[in-house]
Amino acid sequence: MPASWPGSWRKFPLGIHLLFSALPLMFLAWGLLGTAGEGFHRSPTLYPRPFFDPEETAQYLVDSWKARPLPLKERIVAVWGLADAPEGGVDPESPSIVLALALARAGVQIRVSDPGFLEEAKPLLGERVAFFPDPMAALEGAHGVLLATEWPAYLEVDFAEVASRMAGREVLDCRAAWDGEAVDGAGLFHLVYAKPSYPPWLDPELLAFARHVKSKVGEEEGILMVPDGRLGTLSGRARWFLHLNYLLFPRRLYLRKPALACGTSGQYREWVLDWNRERPWKGTRRLRLGDRALSGVVDASPIRSLTPDETKALATLNADWVLYWTHNSDFRITDWECVPAGALP
Repeated sequence: MPASWPGSWRKFPLGIHLLFSALPLMFLAWGLLGTAGEGFHRSPTLYPRPFFDPEETAQYLVDSWKARPLPLKERIVAVWGLADAPEGGVDPESPSIVLALALARAGVQIRVSDPGFLEEAKPLLGERVAFFPDPMAALEGAHGVLLATEWPAYLEVDFAEVASRMAGREVLDCRAAWDGEAVDGAGLFHLVYAKPSYPPWLDPELLAFARHVKSKVGEEEGILMVPDGRLGTLSGRARWFLHLNYLLFPRRLYLRKPALACGTSGQYREWVLDWNRERPWKGTRRLRLGDRALSGVVDASPIRSLTPDETKALATLNADWVLYWTHNSDFRITDWECVPAGALP
């Protein structure tokens, strides 16, 4: 018996190593069982809070506004929220403070509001901006409203009232916190400038649109996907057709050069550049088929006439519907429209 002790002692560290190696798997199994027992639901709220880069956002907004007819000095934007977070405070490095100052320095007329830290923000912003205790009053005649802090009172806003007060229609969501379907339903443009941490297939507007299409299109029917014009980004997040293909199954989805569009990032880049270089939409015209089926933004419909190749594809593939979209890395209901093939001239 004593002669076997050295061998037993050599096995002891190995046993301890195996035990500690198994602990992570045990904790993972325990977590999964606990989650399943409580009823697990996929939700963006399970992921870290979306954030935004204030200087990058300000520069993007200024550059896009410079291309519009309205001069920067005449543009009015209401900024809702100045605190880092609803439970936080304000300081010179707060994203909302940096963003408001950057836009004001560019010449934009900025009106700020915050339910908890308006007075504390005044020394940081000085006379460059106008201060509004009432956020709705800040909207009067404004060309856009920007959500920088997701205070509960701001999330419960009535967007029909927002639309009635504003002169413009831009809803700039820097926290990906507003209900895009409600914004769109009021005829406003929901523009998300946050950097979401949740995966694209959990995008609320994507899921809402998929439910809408499933309610219209039979499971045995086919859908031809047609971009309305130039593809606007190389971002992989813009490959919404991948997620729609899964969400709409068993409906058949057809896309031009799908092997490239759904391939590697390099192939996807080639697909985008090839489309923009060939301009296969040239010679088409915008179409208005009456009220939109889901979106409340009537004048921004992506519907256009079909090219001869697209018309031929409809017949060859036996597709019953045409799904038009404007190519963006942010899924917006405004950018998508699914219409019966027989409704097209």
